[in-house]
Amino acid sequence: MSAACFSTALDQLESDILAVMRDRSPAWLRSQLANGAYVYGAGNFGRRIARQMVQAGLPCLGMIDRRAGADLASIEGLPVLHPDAITPEIAAGKVFVLGILNPNNDMGELVRLGQDYGFEHVFWGADIVDALGASIGDFWLNERQFFIDHFEQVRALASLLGDAVSVETLLSILRFRVIGGNAPQSPVLSRKMYLPEDLPGFDAPISFLDGGAYDGDTFRGLVKAGVSINRWMAFEPDAANFEKLAQFGESCGAQATFMPCGLSDSMHQVSFATGNEQGSRIVGGHEPGGESIQCVAVDKVFHGIPVDYVKLDIEGAEAAALRGMSQTIRQNNARLAISVYHRPEDIWALPFQIRDILPDADIFLRQHEKNTFEVVAYAIPRPRKI
Repeated sequence: MSAACFSTALDQLESDILAVMRDRSPAWLRSQLANGAYVYGAGNFGRRIARQMVQAGLPCLGMIDRRAGADLASIEGLPVLHPDAITPEIAAGKVFVLGILNPNNDMGELVRLGQDYGFEHVFWGADIVDALGASIGDFWLNERQFFIDHFEQVRALASLLGDAVSVETLLSILRFRVIGGNAPQSPVLSRKMYLPEDLPGFDAPISFLDGGAYDGDTFRGLVKAGVSINRWMAFEPDAANFEKLAQFGESCGAQATFMPCGLSDSMHQVSFATGNEQGSRIVGGHEPGGESIQCVAVDKVFHGIPVDYVKLDIEGAEAAALRGMSQTIRQNNARLAISVYHRPEDIWALPFQIRDILPDADIFLRQHEKNTFEVVAYAIPRPRKI
């Protein structure tokens, strides 16, 4: 696709978003919820939606969940119904609200499920945030107006990205997140996270800085793909994950340094929700408190270390971590793989931050899971030294 075609596609996307905002305004969305709604999914996100509806005076009639039964008959006074219990009479004139936000479910199938039940409307994604306010958002969710307000950054990002696949990925991600609609289609997935087949690989042993190392899964994946890692610096603040990581590291075959801390732009402590395996994160305003963890800035604790490849998947702290290791990245001309899906603005803000650190790097965008999760910005400096 040519630059002119991309410009036309961006114009069309912006126009489509504005059209959806007119047709599904916050006032209209709330007026439909006022007729009564059922929230599908009784996990944390679904419960937050139900709670916020009740607080806003909107009639949440109950929740729908396959786990409904004697052990899950009600939540905060709301009945929990099994999907098999939904009848046309229950659905008639009501709204089906998708309280699902994860990379596992097919959103298109869930939208069709609500339609098949006979609900008047199906709300999901940006519909929910536009109706209930930005505070209900999580990960990449935000109000549609937020994306319109930042559309010039989207256009600038499209010009920055290194190949057509990246721009097509950007367009499809934004269409999924912002427009939504009755037939959501997630962008085409790229295989081999952190080493996509269509991007250059490594032809010599590397020194790998692993932010959000979990239990060593990225290290194992790279080695399985044929990457030789002679030095591994792994950061993992969750105590249970760190124990698994250290145990694996005993026989990993690389010179390994494990740090039980988070990454940031300074030395400080934060409250951290632990025990969620790969989803452990710094606590946000809508979450209960967690344990106190130490955060470090790489530039302050490591001096002169060789780093060829940096991966960051640290639950929304990527921008601060990049600020705290910018000198190390520049000195080593390091290749980067940075998660850009934890916050709504990450998809454009983090690539611009990467460009400022590595102005001569090619930057690519790839999506590795459904529903626009596991989106990674890859920076490949020119020329590579390995």
